[in-house]
Amino acid sequence: MSVSRTAGIIRQYGIAISFGQAGNDPCCRPYGRLMHNGDDLMKTTLAALALTLAAAPAAFAQEMTQTTTLDRGGQIGSEDTFTGTVFVAPVFGPNMNDVSAGEVTFMPGARSAWHTHPIGQYLVVSQGTGWYQEEGQEKQIMRTGDVVFAPAGVNHWHGATDSTSVTHYAIQAAEDGSAVTWGALVTDEEYGS
Repeated sequence: MSVSRTAGIIRQYGIAISFGQAGNDPCCRPYGRLMHNGDDLMKTTLAALALTLAAAPAAFAQEMTQTTTLDRGGQIGSEDTFTGTVFVAPVFGPNMNDVSAGEVTFMPGARSAWHTHPIGQYLVVSQGTGWYQEEGQEKQIMRTGDVVFAPAGVNHWHGATDSTSVTHYAIQAAEDGSAVTWGALVTDEEYGS
């Protein structure tokens, strides 16, 4: 760009804008006043930027949604991953940072198989009393209102006691498309000890 065509560069607000010299230069005639007057150019640029930034949130806005209990459905837990009567209802899928949740109800004597989670898992007990156990540790009691955290890779199981049912929300994140790795079923001997 030649010196005769450049009146200057505006450097304000971290924006650099070059403007040409108005007058008889054919390339600048249609824009004479705008190209000649840096203050007008800055005002126009800032006004356009402000309008763009103000409109951006509306362009990306999403609406809140509600899913009822009836909409969520559920199913009896698989015999491959649970012992006893277990009802598993999805709460939400992995739409937010690969985090999902399910509401799981264990009838007395029911429990999950041994399993691990690649990121970890939270259990939020919403009703009843149950047990959970980390491999190599003593079985622990969980009650309504308790929150149990299983760190990534820790082999564990959870379920109802032998005489009470329990319902909890299981919240976990997926890694490489998987939120759980299932192991062997918990034996009656392991469960009863």
